[in-house]
Amino acid sequence: MLVWNMVEGTNQSNTCTNCFNWTLDEEAANQKSIPTDKDYPPRKENRNDADDPDGCKPGQTYYGPVKLTTSFMMKVVNSAYKARRNNTWSKIMLESYLKSCNVKGSRIDHIERIAVEDRKNDRISDPKEYQPEFWSLLDCFARFRLPDLPMHGLAHGIIPDVMVVLHTILSHHKKLTAFNDFANPIMHDVASFGLDYCKLKSLPKANWVAEHSMAFMRLFSYLYGMFLSNNQLCTEENETTRETVSNIRCMLNAFQGLISVLMSRNLPELQLIDNHLKLFLSSAHYLHKRYGSLDKTKTSGV
Repeated sequence: MLVWNMVEGTNQSNTCTNCFNWTLDEEAANQKSIPTDKDYPPRKENRNDADDPDGCKPGQTYYGPVKLTTSFMMKVVNSAYKARRNNTWSKIMLESYLKSCNVKGSRIDHIERIAVEDRKNDRISDPKEYQPEFWSLLDCFARFRLPDLPMHGLAHGIIPDVMVVLHTILSHHKKLTAFNDFANPIMHDVASFGLDYCKLKSLPKANWVAEHSMAFMRLFSYLYGMFLSNNQLCTEENETTRETVSNIRCMLNAFQGLISVLMSRNLPELQLIDNHLKLFLSSAHYLHKRYGSLDKTKTSGV
């Protein structure tokens, strides 16, 4: 329905009952649909529930959408520190909880070290000791406070991430070297034109700057599409691998359209951006649903 609306230029569609239309609602109980992992901390009777932020409480069995704010993040790390300092949580529980709250690994290690030392020395550290100082300076999670500029959000973010997904799948099927050998001569020929808007570097990706990623993005659909058209993903293709290839093509086309809209010289309508973004997210979802985890060790099939 979304594709038809985009082609026809209309915005009439029925609400899908099988998904959330990529719209997050913190208050909707049915959006808590992602199971917590086995190491997520259970609820303890002797804990004060007021210490835990809404949306990330010990004992919950499903994750839901949570809007990040400075107060939420401070409450998250404070709660985790207290639980680890009191030895209510193990280290692996601390890691599981904080990772689900978007806290990076080095910060988790820092909180773990301070909490364990405080327990050994029978002391309680000031939150400033384990909270990032930057959080106390301004509400860094506020809208438009720290916008991701195109060079960072696109060239150093989403484009390389999509490349990682595709190259991981190709590498799993021992096709990455063949793809590089196929793509590099084409990229070399294009680079020889000296186009100021298409400055390419060869694969594998190393020491690329923003303009190299943006240039490669212009050739995304052609390079990957032609390679997949002329090379089987597996020696013995089956229905699963054929669907994987189809899902890759869908995601590539949706991604190319999204980037084209975002980088347009003319200011696009918000609804157009929203449609393209949802189309890309849906295609990425179906690729992940078909292929599964990118952390694969087997070499036959997917």
